[in-house]
Amino acid sequence: MRCPLLFLDDLGAAKTSEWTEELTYRLINHRYEHMLPTLITTNLPMEQLRVTLGDRVASRLAEMTERVILDGPDRRRRTAPAA
Repeated sequence: MRCPLLFLDDLGAAKTSEWTEELTYRLINHRYEHMLPTLITTNLPMEQLRVTLGDRVASRLAEMTERVILDGPDRRRRTAPAA
C-alpha cells in the first residue's frame, strides 16, 4: 500500500472472490485517498472491470487514472515462423 510507485499487472485476471474484491478495494482506495502513483495494466474494458472488481474499485479507477489504450498485434499470440 505504501510503496512510492505501485505497478499492478493484468488487473482483473485473477479469479474473483469476496476476499480478492475486498483486498483490491482496500489497496486501490488507499492509493486513491493518498494520491499515490499507480500504474495498472488490464485487458478488460471499464465495464468488465466494474463487473469483475465491483463498483467501488471501478469508480476509483475511473477517477484516478488516465487511460492509455495500446493496440497492435499481441506478441504472445504470434504464430511461429514456418521451418
